[in-house]
Amino acid sequence: MKLIRCTKKVRAMLGLRDAALGQELAGNQPLAEWYCHLAPLGRRNALLFSCSATRFSFLVTDYSLPALAPFDVVFLDGLRANLLAEGVSQAAIERVVGDGQVSIGKTASRSMLASLNELARAAASHAHRLGAASPDALARVNHTLRRAPCPRVVDGVRRSVLPLRELAAELARQG
Repeated sequence: MKLIRCTKKVRAMLGLRDAALGQELAGNQPLAEWYCHLAPLGRRNALLFSCSATRFSFLVTDYSLPALAPFDVVFLDGLRANLLAEGVSQAAIERVVGDGQVSIGKTASRSMLASLNELARAAASHAHRLGAASPDALARVNHTLRRAPCPRVVDGVRRSVLPLRELAAELARQG
């Protein structure tokens, strides 16, 4: 199961009350906890998803929640597509996706929120530079985000991590 910790704005957009939220993950599941934040890209908003363990991130712009697709489908489809775009094998993608169940919770890490804000600013900058109107702009922004150093606090020390390197290491640990 995946736990997506959504910011207040995302929870409001989804129409969720705090009482309806899940909060905990069972066991040590490094690729199970994700965060979701609204990131402005030009004149529209995107959903920015980021894994708390690896900082592997991706943006989704074509969503109309809940009219066209449920939130879990938007997340899982985006996750599959972005892992595939990075050359992750289908078997590894299925291990990451797991049972396909998604729970939504409140944010729990100020460090992760700071990372989300930095990622959102970087995404907006890349989208502006690449031309947000071009058809492949979102794929190029996602590609760029995953190759840029991202801040992460480990044992009380802030350090930069490379999301793709962290993802590859975690996939190797999982087998």
